[in-house]
Amino acid sequence: MTLQTLAERATEVAEAQPKLVTLIETLTAEHAGLGLTDEQHAVLQGLTNEAIEILLDLGR
Repeated sequence: MTLQTLAERATEVAEAQPKLVTLIETLTAEHAGLGLTDEQHAVLQGLTNEAIEILLDLGR
């Protein structure tokens, strides 16, 4: 990967991060309003946590 390509990719990631944060916040808020069972809520929370981990990894 060239330095130029790396710089472009870093820019793309930086631009995507705020959008991902907003999406995760929206998903979290929607979870609360859906009236899910405890098991369904746990599954969605696990997916949300995975998304947060990916986002944190991208920021490193």
